[in-house]
Amino acid sequence: MKECSGKGRSLSSLEDSLHPSAAEYPARCNRFGLACTSDFYYFCTVIPPSDIGSCAGSVFEAIATGTDLRRKASDIGLSETESVESRNNSIPAKSIYRHAEAGNLHKHNLIAKQTTNCMKQSWKPGTLIYPLPAVLVSVGATPEEYNMLTVAWTGTVNSEPPMCYISVRPERHSYPIIERTGEFVINLTTEDMARATDWCGVRSGRDFDKWKECGLTPVAAEHVAAPVIAEAPLSIECRVRQIVKLGSHDMFIADVVGILADERYIDPTTGRFSLEAAKPLVYLHGEYFRLGEMIGHFGWSVRKKKTIRREKAAR
Repeated sequence: MKECSGKGRSLSSLEDSLHPSAAEYPARCNRFGLACTSDFYYFCTVIPPSDIGSCAGSVFEAIATGTDLRRKASDIGLSETESVESRNNSIPAKSIYRHAEAGNLHKHNLIAKQTTNCMKQSWKPGTLIYPLPAVLVSVGATPEEYNMLTVAWTGTVNSEPPMCYISVRPERHSYPIIERTGEFVINLTTEDMARATDWCGVRSGRDFDKWKECGLTPVAAEHVAAPVIAEAPLSIECRVRQIVKLGSHDMFIADVVGILADERYIDPTTGRFSLEAAKPLVYLHGEYFRLGEMIGHFGWSVRKKKTIRREKAAR
């Protein structure tokens, strides 16, 4: 798609410029740099003049790549009477068009909030709960079938008794192993394990010995047959309680039956486990990140300042 010469124009600037008379739209568009190429058009209407003062002149814009403007507007789920509402805001036109074409804008929801410095777009449903821990799940009942897979769809589901889950695609090499043995270990990862974590997520245990390729060490767990990764700062031993078939993934809901913590991160005086010292790895929408500095702890927002200072000094 070609862009018109008005690239980057905001709706608010267009609102301030367009006259409410429909007959003047073409001239006004040309005047403000919206003269378009042969296959890219803007189709604009404005609300009655009496409402422009209170609503900052709401403007409806729709893409059309052809001569049938109304039909093309309908194709992206918009009607002639719908508007983009904007008060004290500007919306880059190219952003609206890009998301509309990608299917991320639902019918009746192309709306910018009428609040200063607050704009939201309505997107189609997706998996956007981030960041998440990037963990290595170790599986297998014997050394011959030991394997690791990278999982980001994981978390806690209950406190008492402690329970967690992992979601795994049925086609993964490790899936039938977990299904058969009913056990696995969730190993938290670190910056130093970043390459191994990514590699285990894009290579299959059918084709590679992941332990050898990644230089990681399997050691015996205490409560399950699946191995623990020696290099992991924390390993959570799990026994499957239920398998829930969801769609692309099946969820393994499990009881936590044991935890192994690396002594390198345990204060010998206080016994406090310092996971932050291990530099945990997190996953955010296709990318890996290290954690930043602590900004508070559970309940800190209601604690007295003197208590917080005393606790920080004691660390």
